[in-house]
Amino acid sequence: MLGLPSSNVRQGVKSLIAAINKLLKQLDMPTSLRETEIKAEDFKKEVVEMAKIAIEDRCTQTNPRVPLQEEIVTLFERVFYKN
Repeated sequence: MLGLPSSNVRQGVKSLIAAINKLLKQLDMPTSLRETEIKAEDFKKEVVEMAKIAIEDRCTQTNPRVPLQEEIVTLFERVFYKN
């Protein structure tokens, strides 16, 4: 439907990711937490609160496996501190 190369599921996913990244660049939108220019000190202060908000989000409750708050904190940290 999108006209992206997708001879198999793996290629389709890679094509979609590439198209989304291209669109983000065209719209001059950040593609990572680092690009939002959030300071590490501010991130550290707010990461637990961000995880609490994520847990309370109704979408989280419909996941096949609801993550623990600590798991969400770890996920945010991995995303923030990745190179």
